[in-house]
Formats: sequence, structure tokens, C-alpha cells
Amino acid sequence: YWQARQRLYGNYASYGDMYAAEYTTVSSGINFGIHNSCGWLIEQFNFGNASIIANTYGSLNRAHDFSQLIVQAGDLQAERTYIDRDGWGGRAVEQLSGAPNVLELSNGVQTFCKGTDPNFRLKQVIHAQNMRDMGLPQASASGTGSDDNLIRALTAYYNARGPEVEAEKPANWPFRKIFQHHASISAFGAAIAAELESQPLPPALANLALNSNSFEQQCRNLYDACQTAGILNYRLMSMSYGGWDTHTGQTGRIVSNLNDVLGSTGGLAIAHNELSTQARDNLVYPLSWDFGRQLAANGSNGTDHGRGNYSILIGNPLQGGAYGELFPAHEAQPDPGDSQGRTPFEIPGR
Repeated sequence: YWQARQRLYGNYASYGDMYAAEYTTVSSGINFGIHNSCGWLIEQFNFGNASIIANTYGSLNRAHDFSQLIVQAGDLQAERTYIDRDGWGGRAVEQLSGAPNVLELSNGVQTFCKGTDPNFRLKQVIHAQNMRDMGLPQASASGTGSDDNLIRALTAYYNARGPEVEAEKPANWPFRKIFQHHASISAFGAAIAAELESQPLPPALANLALNSNSFEQQCRNLYDACQTAGILNYRLMSMSYGGWDTHTGQTGRIVSNLNDVLGSTGGLAIAHNELSTQARDNLVYPLSWDFGRQLAANGSNGTDHGRGNYSILIGNPLQGGAYGELFPAHEAQPDPGDSQGRTPFEIPGR
């Protein structure tokens, strides 16, 4: 292992030196290391609140776009270019009573969230890109710019004309929906704003500074979503963190990513710790990826597309521990199909 990957770690004299500096040992029937950048994962694992499932894979190939589609769709038979389809999150909420929603917290609605109705994929989806800026734009109280004036004029028009339309126009009038949408979105945004107005973001979240500005906002959205669960009526939430294609300079990039997501001062740790005990007890975070990285380092201090991976679940309700075979014996033995007698660690593409 060290021979195949040591160039990724810098100038350590030995594997033991590297491990002592970079990893924390945990135990679950077997001792193994979790990288120090994942301080929250280490803490939760030791509390019994994290499950690590080894050697999973969710894709039959190594193309990012197709593999991500397969993982989000939960379908190994997914068509490669067919993205207008349902995801496993959307299918899940359709099976639950009360018509709950999937809440998308990232910049774009993921396939994971979408439902099975081809004419209405987003029927049970709420896109919460910024929980504190939901609904229609509001004019600044003292604003005199063109945008403020336009917002005031449109708001006044819809508020005055809406009741007239309701009374005057037939039920099948084609423009009635515009007024209905305005009223619905205004009421929804106002309800969210009113709920959050008395609940400012905790300073640790308001001042959160991560490598990814997008993930910062998603973690704030996560906290706010838990404060407004009665309005949003969700059972699943979706978050996204990109930037794992580490063909070059893997160490710096992957450590900053891991700090953001799983670090002791990372986004999930800060948001989770600020939540009430009740909210924490009702949350499980499943983390999954499109595919893993190859075992051997490449020539540019990175790794190329692999296959096997880890799935991680974190949450108070879990039966924590390590599941699956963390260190398959065949990975350290000569591959029977290799004419040079190399182990999978040494074979490019494995």
C-alpha cells in the first residue's frame, strides 16, 4: 500500500510515520484509521453514531455524469443520457403517507429528488437554495431604485387585482393561474420568513467559513429547514459537494473537502451541533459518491477513477460500526490474471 501511494503523502520516511501524523485509530472488531481531517466523523464513530460500509459501489462504469445519475436514480439500469427521470428520494416520498416533500438544499435540484410522474417531476420537491430568501422578492423599505419600484408596483397590482379576478373571471380563464401562483408563493414565503424572523442564525453558522461557499449556504439551509419543518413537510433533504476528481495534487484538495464536510469545524458538524436534541435524533446523514479512486498514485500526485468505495451514515439513531470487509485480502496478493504477478495496488486501472 505504501509503495503504491506514498507519493501522495509528501516526505514521510515510512508508512508508520505518515500514519501517526495523519490518522486517528478507531475500532470496530478491527483497528483502522480515519483521516484527521474528518474529526466529526471520528467523534461520531466513537460515539456509536456512524456506520462505515466498506467496498460498496453504485455504478458499473467510471464516467462521472453517468455514475452520478445511477447513484441518484438508484438504478443500475439507468439510461446514460436520460436525465429527465425519477430518483430514489422522489420515489421514497411517494410511498409515504401525508404527501411529504424532498427538500433540495443545494444550488440545483438533483435527480435524487424527482418523482415518477413524467409531467410533474417536482410535485413533491421544494428547492430551498436560500431559506432566508424564499418566495417572491420584497422591496427595501427605503429603496427608490427601479427594482424596488417595480416590486412595489407588481405587488400592489396583484394584491388589488387578485380578488377581482377571483370574482369576475370564469374558472377556466387561462391567466387565473398567474394570480393563484402569486398568492401561493407570497403566502409560502411569508410563512417561512415569519418563522425564521424570531430565530436568527447561530453565530457559528452565520460566520461559517468553508472552502466551498455553496456548502456553507447548504448547511445554513439545513439548520433553517429543521426550524421550519412544520411548514415544509419534508422527510428527505438533498445536499451536494463537488470537487472530488483528484487526478492531480490530491492531498491538498481532498483534505480541504473532507474538512468542509466531515471536519470538527466543518459544515455538518457546526449545523448538527446547533440543532435541538429532538432535531438531531430525527436526522441521519447518508454520504455517497459516484465511484472511488484507484489504489495506486498516478504521475501527478493524484489518483485516477476507481470503483470500490465507502458509504457512510451518521446519526444518533444508527447502530454504528464498520460493515463489510475493510481490507479484502485479495488486494494485497498477486493478481492471478496479471502476467507480472503484481498486486491490485500496483496495476494501473485497478
